[in-house]
Amino acid sequence: MSMNSDDVSDLLDGILKAVKDHTEEFPPIPLLRNVKELLEFLANLPKKKDFSYSNRTWPTDLRIIIRRLLQTFKIDEEYLNYCFELSSLTVLIIGVVWFSPDLQFLVLLSGLTSGRLRIIMDNPEQIDINRLLPCLTLLEFFIRAIEDSDFVDEQDATSLSRHVQEAASFIFEYLATCEEEKISLDMEVLLVLYRFSCAFLAIDGASIVNRDLLKGAIRTLMKVSEFCIKQNDAKTAGLLILSLPDFPSLPDNTLDLILDYLRLLYPTKEAKDSIVQACSIMDPLKERTDWYTPASKKYGEEFARAVNDSRLIEILGQLKD
Repeated sequence: MSMNSDDVSDLLDGILKAVKDHTEEFPPIPLLRNVKELLEFLANLPKKKDFSYSNRTWPTDLRIIIRRLLQTFKIDEEYLNYCFELSSLTVLIIGVVWFSPDLQFLVLLSGLTSGRLRIIMDNPEQIDINRLLPCLTLLEFFIRAIEDSDFVDEQDATSLSRHVQEAASFIFEYLATCEEEKISLDMEVLLVLYRFSCAFLAIDGASIVNRDLLKGAIRTLMKVSEFCIKQNDAKTAGLLILSLPDFPSLPDNTLDLILDYLRLLYPTKEAKDSIVQACSIMDPLKERTDWYTPASKKYGEEFARAVNDSRLIEILGQLKD
């Protein structure tokens, strides 16, 4: 028998109420596993406009259960894993409004997530993507909460910002160290780090982290963007492009990356808007010479003439030979 969102929510309401009310013992792990599977079902459903879980008890009960577990002294690692996995699935389903009745839980979880990142990534060769992904998912939602001035007050926003900044600084430094020491990270790990990094940069994050960390991380971030271009994933590849002017120094293949991104989109309907964006990116960079070579400049001019875009031709013509 197939199930729908109401069926699953009915199950979650019943299970989580029983778990919340039974305070004498920790929730059985098999039960948490079942809850995770039900949440995964809801998270994978197509999003419906105006659909709400506000008449359901499971979001509140789950938040109470997770908070209890996180505030338990010396909690087992398996319970910690479920705390972050279930939290990340819930925000994927409901969004940051899940935190609105208890903003102190939001601040608590953001601090613990930032700290947990360091534990998960302690050994580059043994990073478990299944533990890493929930943390990065939560951190991206924390960024959204910070951006929504109506959602959190100034004090909570400051705490959230500090935790997100700490996580971003750690990731940039981590990527720089791996690049310097020639440590290879799996692409699936790099992709989730890349997405969070780009989300952080999109809120002017470059202005609040050590600029030396940005210098060390840019090559790896560009490699991920290049990988996405080769996979024909323009959406993910483009996440980094708009933030390139924020980096204090850039590799000399940066123009190649921008042009490869444009070529991926051309001649789709998104190409024109992307060329406008590319021009807005290159305009503040035109006085710098670190981000292109004579060969890439020539390549760019040929592309600009081929697509007959006067603004692109003009900006590339202003680059110093």
